[in-house]
Amino acid sequence: MTIIILIGGIFLLIFLLVLKPFLRMLEGHVLVERLKTKNGFQSPLKAGILTFGLNVVLFSVTLVCLYVPALIGFDMSPLFAMVFGTIISVLAWGVLNRGYKGNRPIMMGFIGSSFYLLAFLTALIIWFLPSSRTGEELFHWEIGLILIGVISFIAWVMNFYVISYRGKEEGG
Repeated sequence: MTIIILIGGIFLLIFLLVLKPFLRMLEGHVLVERLKTKNGFQSPLKAGILTFGLNVVLFSVTLVCLYVPALIGFDMSPLFAMVFGTIISVLAWGVLNRGYKGNRPIMMGFIGSSFYLLAFLTALIIWFLPSSRTGEELFHWEIGLILIGVISFIAWVMNFYVISYRGKEEGG
């Protein structure tokens, strides 16, 4: 599991290095053009709330992709669901970044990415609470909470960075 997190971190760093061309690629997209014309989306508060809601929906869809195959007896690696959720989330965040032309992208990014910050803080709080679990069950519980914390922290940083990124030509 540590290798998977390490590989994910390396891919995250590589992606952050190529973020500028990725965002340029989304510039003429239909959804970007529709968001640019919506006056309500140009407010950092409204755009941040929309981003927060989108993050809740994307998180829920990823959870459904993780658990439904297991419920119906279909063996599928959770890695595929996580990769699918990550790719869709980054594409959605890029569209929101390109569609928002307001003057406070950091405020929008903080409001929108706060869902993952809340998930991280919840995992941290639960981790420090006393548990009635013992032995191997406690070990698995702790590993799960650590993974939830790491994944939600990485999602928070990545969401905040992708949403609030502005190039030099955009005044960033």
